[in-house]
Amino acid sequence: MRKIPIKNYLLLFILLAVSAFVILLIFNLFDTKKKENSSDFKQLNFGELDNYIIENPDVIIYFATTDSIQNKYYKKFKDFVNKNYITNNVIFIDNKDISNKDFSKFISNYLNKDTNITLKDYLIIMDEQKIYTIIPIDNENPNMDIIKNILIEIGVL
Repeated sequence: MRKIPIKNYLLLFILLAVSAFVILLIFNLFDTKKKENSSDFKQLNFGELDNYIIENPDVIIYFATTDSIQNKYYKKFKDFVNKNYITNNVIFIDNKDISNKDFSKFISNYLNKDTNITLKDYLIIMDEQKIYTIIPIDNENPNMDIIKNILIEIGVL
C-alpha cells in the first residue's frame, strides 16, 4: 500500500480553509446587503395594519417603499426615533403593493371622513386609533422638529 505524502494533506487543509473563508465572506456580504435593504422598525403587511392599530392605538406609521429607506429623511427620522427611545412606537409599511383605493379607504376609516388622498411616502401619527396627522415625507428638507412637537402634544414624548 502506497503512503500519501503529508504535502497532499497540507494542500487539502489549505483548500478547505480558503473555501470556508470565501463562503463566510459571501454570507457576510449577503447579510449586510439584506440589512441595508430592510427597515430598522417593525415591518407589517398592509393587511395586518387594522389589527395592529387595535392592539397599539398610539403608533407612528412610516408608509414608504423599501427603496426609500436609504434616503435622507429616513436616516434622520431613525436617528430621531432612537434618540427619543420610541422605536417600539414606529412601524414600517412598504407601500409598493398598496393601491390608491385601499390607501384612501384606510385613511378615510381612521380620519372618520371621506378623503381622496394619493398614495406616496407619508408619516402617519395615530393617537387613540385615530389619525392625528399625516406628514408627507420630504427628502429635501427632513424636519424632525414638526414631529417632535406633535409627539409632545399627544404625550408620546
